[in-house]
Amino acid sequence: FLSPGRYAVPAAALFFVKDRDMVPLAIQLRPNDTSAIYTPVDNTDADWFLAKMFFNQIDIIAQSGYHFAETHVVMEPIGISARRNLASNHPVRGVIDKLFQNSNAIPIFGDETLFNTGGVFDRGASLQARGLTTFVLETALPEYHFAKSTFEGDLKNRGVDKLKYYPYSQDGREVKKLIDQLIDEYLDLYYEKDDILDDVEIQEFARELAEQLPGKGFPGAFDDLKELKAFLGEVMFIVTARHAAMNIRTVWQYGQYPFVPLTLVQPAPSTYPSFQSLDQLLPFLPNLTDTAASCFLTATFSIPFTRGVLLKEILSFPVLTKRSQCSADKFTSELEKLSTEINGRSPGSYKILDPESLPCNSFI
Repeated sequence: FLSPGRYAVPAAALFFVKDRDMVPLAIQLRPNDTSAIYTPVDNTDADWFLAKMFFNQIDIIAQSGYHFAETHVVMEPIGISARRNLASNHPVRGVIDKLFQNSNAIPIFGDETLFNTGGVFDRGASLQARGLTTFVLETALPEYHFAKSTFEGDLKNRGVDKLKYYPYSQDGREVKKLIDQLIDEYLDLYYEKDDILDDVEIQEFARELAEQLPGKGFPGAFDDLKELKAFLGEVMFIVTARHAAMNIRTVWQYGQYPFVPLTLVQPAPSTYPSFQSLDQLLPFLPNLTDTAASCFLTATFSIPFTRGVLLKEILSFPVLTKRSQCSADKFTSELEKLSTEINGRSPGSYKILDPESLPCNSFI
């Protein structure tokens, strides 16, 4: 599924965690090929840089696939199921409608612009769009399990839950804490402790999710209010913060040639090349036109969000009561404080989860 004249390899990286710091040990460019293992100690700086280029490229492809599988293919049908099972004035329906606002347009936009033959993705990346969709259908979706993909569960599964410096986890924990507080206060306004068992609409909603969604691990019923709160909090975090971290403002991460190239035009060396200078790596990089196409692809996903579609406005819908408006105002205020803290960091710092640009839905 590689475009003609473009290259990628199934590279893998080995990291080591010591004293809560994570450092790279080695990069293997080809599975089961010990002649293609690079380390920052055993190879020249240029060889190690080349290995990082090939690894970062395949990392982009993998992250794009997992992002598409989770935040779109799995999550978006939740919005459809809510419209099928929950009344328009149901408190959960209001939140979910806001989360999946405009989501029905995403497949059309993707088919016509991003993933069509010769479209933006084909022009800007080594892997063709049909290769990405194959990865989603054959690898990412079969692996997906909602109950194992909670915010904390995801960090733990990847071994990064206790790192000393990992801005996504640190900022993410603050955002997730505020989301959970909002959901807790909001649903307490509408449910008594055991009312959830008598809510036929919400139970049918849960049953349909477990039976019909492409992912695994969804609850087939909500046995108590705590389960509904946990479910809605995780969905809100995935659709807003996690989607933004994997997809929104990606120029910060992906638009930096030659460090993170979407396209490489020479195959990975079969043996140690022993390059002595970074200038010798230039033949691996695309020409100016193709580089511009890659930058355009990342810029497509990096349009800043404006008022009306931000996470801090998630509860701005008509059925709000005065009491729930108080919860919404508190949520907005706390997110603004977090935004001030994040923006007080030095230029170039990780700011992708800044609430001032964090959308309340997964539309790109």
